[in-house]
Amino acid sequence: MKIQFLICFISLCFFTLSIHAQSFKGTWTGESNGEVGTMSFDKKGYVAFIIDGEKVGGKEYIAEGVKLSMRYEYNEAIEPHTMDFIILMGEEELVRMLGIYKFIDKDTFILNMDFEGKDRPLAFDEDDKNQVTLKKMK
Repeated sequence: MKIQFLICFISLCFFTLSIHAQSFKGTWTGESNGEVGTMSFDKKGYVAFIIDGEKVGGKEYIAEGVKLSMRYEYNEAIEPHTMDFIILMGEEELVRMLGIYKFIDKDTFILNMDFEGKDRPLAFDEDDKNQVTLKKMK
């Protein structure tokens, strides 16, 4: 009986983690400070923004003549859940933007991110200019 309970518990934990781990994949849209933009997460850990038709991030992009990439990492084992966007030049980490997130449902999540890479937000705040609600595009 204990072994069956343990197997069920482990399976449930793995299934729950799999749902969240895959729920970022795709393209999301949101509005922040009057600007509408999209954010795309891929299964290989890259994230890209498109704001006013300009792409920033992803597996490869050019900024000021330098080839860069932007990855994302998240940790849902702590509250609030954390998400970092990491800008890399090759394998060298240049900037790490620190954030927190929470899912409202499978198609909506809130992201509060310090895009200057200084301090991770501690809580969600509707009045924070760095907080955005993102909805999955279908």
